[in-house]
Amino acid sequence: MIKDLIKLKVNTRVVIARDTNATAEILSSLAEDEDDRVRHAMAGNPNATAEILSKLEKAETGSIRRMVAVNPNATEEILAKLAKDEDWSVRYAVAGNPNATAEILTKLAEDKYDNVRYAVAGNPNATAEILTKLAEDKYYSVCCAVARNPNATAEILSKLAEDQVWSVCYAVAGNPNATAEILSKLAEDEDYSVRRAVAEHSNTPVEILSKLAEDEEDYVRCAARRKL
Repeated sequence: MIKDLIKLKVNTRVVIARDTNATAEILSSLAEDEDDRVRHAMAGNPNATAEILSKLEKAETGSIRRMVAVNPNATEEILAKLAKDEDWSVRYAVAGNPNATAEILTKLAEDKYDNVRYAVAGNPNATAEILTKLAEDKYYSVCCAVARNPNATAEILSKLAEDQVWSVCYAVAGNPNATAEILSKLAEDEDYSVRRAVAEHSNTPVEILSKLAEDEEDYVRCAARRKL
């Protein structure tokens, strides 16, 4: 039966390659398929083994390599190779993979593309050292990702809280590591969404909540009063 897969129409092979019930044996046979659409579909299949993915990471088509980089079964070895890929979207996929190690992320944190650095900043394996560096990125989207990362220390968040961009401050106010001191400062932010985030944070002191309960914005007042 497996040998007969090649005789099926391309669309049928794509469906099989995408099927989460497909066995590793079936997927392995499709790894040699001549049609990119089939291999692309299979590269994203959660049943694709590391052995299969190691074959596909050498594909000439960037979209296939990108799907390999996204796959949760991609090993450290595979990701390390793809982290050097010339296609930025492949490196972006590697940076977002939860299997990417701190060593891989450290290198990608220096990538020239801000999208790649953004993905690194949001990775749960990004260390405090990596996040400290990315907290100084010139793109606020990267700083926002750092501010949302649960590995961001109070020291990192304190520096980011000084940012003039409301979205960065909003992200800091939502981080579980934000201290009472940081939240007290952000409670004075001119943007009401930041103040509301402060009012909703579990670390916000009662005295700050009491003050926010009298805020000029209804959303802020309601959020604060629910916590009192």
